[in-house]
Amino acid sequence: VGGVTVTRIGGQLTDHYDPKENVIRLSESVYDARTAAAVGVAAHEAGHAVSSFYLEHQDPVHQISIIPRGMAGGYTMHIPTEDKSYTSKNDMLDEIVVLMGGRVAEALILGDIRSVFFEDKSSCGIF
Repeated sequence: VGGVTVTRIGGQLTDHYDPKENVIRLSESVYDARTAAAVGVAAHEAGHAVSSFYLEHQDPVHQISIIPRGMAGGYTMHIPTEDKSYTSKNDMLDEIVVLMGGRVAEALILGDIRSVFFEDKSSCGIF
């Protein structure tokens, strides 16, 4: 997943990744943030996206946000390529890998992990 451009945009709650243009657009407040929390959320969501990219049974990433919304520090949105009336074992295993991708990215970037993995796993319905 290379060649991604990061741009600065005005406004709030506008931070997202546009896969069609391969651009990450960040608002002024996020673009200039260098806190461990901001870096941790960005690393976590990037871990989900990168692991999704390399897995056969995952839908493509549509959008990534690192703006907190409710209980979520950020999110990685997938758009299904087809309707699925069932979930296969391979789909579920790949979902676990994607969830762990966020945790692994935190460990690699920050040298530590945060509690968001527990929120990820409880929201997916697999565990």
